[in-house]
Amino acid sequence: MSADGGLAMQGASGATGLASPLGRPLATLLRPAFPQRAPDLLALEALSDENGMRRGRDRDGARSLDDDASALRLVSRLRTAAADEPRRARLARRFFAALRAAWDEPAGCFGADDDAHARALWALGAAARDGRDI
Repeated sequence: MSADGGLAMQGASGATGLASPLGRPLATLLRPAFPQRAPDLLALEALSDENGMRRGRDRDGARSLDDDASALRLVSRLRTAAADEPRRARLARRFFAALRAAWDEPAGCFGADDDAHARALWALGAAARDGRDI
């Protein structure tokens, strides 16, 4: 244990880093155990329509801001083959438009709870960070 009570590990070079209870560096535990496959854009397209994600409606019948924000983050981060790029860009515009429609201009926030508002801002930041046209 480190002086502050947290788990620490000292490497051969003398540097300390965060360790897991199993004695292995956390970075090795966070890697996927198997190669991850890129999401299928056709499946994402099938789960959405021109207004965003179809699933995840709340009690009032409104679309879920969380679903649209997650979908925008996903398609913003995807690195697709050149042939799939138009589909990826179309989906990004679709989910961006859904977030834009959820924006409440007079209130200056998304018309949702604080968590959904934060996730929408996260998605917009991720889309901006990845520097692609939407």
